[in-house]
Amino acid sequence: ETKVALRSAAWCLIWATSLTLSEIVIINQLIPESLFWPVALFPAALSVWMFYQFYLFYVGVDEFA
Repeated sequence: ETKVALRSAAWCLIWATSLTLSEIVIINQLIPESLFWPVALFPAALSVWMFYQFYLFYVGVDEFA
């Protein structure tokens, strides 16, 4: 159970970091326009993975055990 909680916390940190970096990069226009959508959509795709991780934590499933 601790392993699942630690993995969930790690994914939260990765998710929050990607959201923050994506916002900073887009607002400050630090990338060429051709990379705008990949940078904007990466946190959205990661959000789907995060909700899946929260679901696994909620139901207590450890798929890596």
